[in-house]
Amino acid sequence: PELRGLNRSDTLYFAGEVDLYPGPESKPWEDCPYSFGGRQMVWRMFHRHPVLRVSLKHTNSYWRDLSSHTFCLSTAGWGWSGRFKASVTHGCIPVVVQDGIRVEWEEQLPMQDYALRMPLYMVHELPEILELLVNTGKAEKMRQAMQCTWRFHWWLPTVGRALDLVMCELKARLHNKRVKLDTSTCMLDCGDGQLIDVYNSKPYMV
Repeated sequence: PELRGLNRSDTLYFAGEVDLYPGPESKPWEDCPYSFGGRQMVWRMFHRHPVLRVSLKHTNSYWRDLSSHTFCLSTAGWGWSGRFKASVTHGCIPVVVQDGIRVEWEEQLPMQDYALRMPLYMVHELPEILELLVNTGKAEKMRQAMQCTWRFHWWLPTVGRALDLVMCELKARLHNKRVKLDTSTCMLDCGDGQLIDVYNSKPYMV
């Protein structure tokens, strides 16, 4: 609750392990095994950028910083990363840079409504793309969609609906259907002909 209403005056945020090897002066191809080169590439290109905040270490204000930026970088570490969940549950639009690695629920939820997946070869265009999303109002629409979708990335049953999505996926498979979610209304379709009003229904309980 203390994070609500924070001014998202900053553009992109990342803080954490980058693993430059053997150091900041190393060649890009020398440190690419970790994060498949994603974190390193973003840091090398933009760590001095005026509106893209990229740090080599976590900060004491990490969670608050997630809530004061419009976009948050979501990249792999040694494999799958939890940064997508951290971004979404703090209202920060994830910028996914991890080619060939899906994030959670990518096959079930309309990720394009609330996240940006960017191929590694396009990272150099990151500032222009983010600016375009903000100026055209697309970023605000994505944040509005997250008012619905963040619940599916949270497991605590008081507010989280991740278990609902698991059960919905199983039901959809039973009916040979696909899960559908309308992020504008937050209505969930499990393929059985009955829509679930996520805003006005109780979470699934075991």
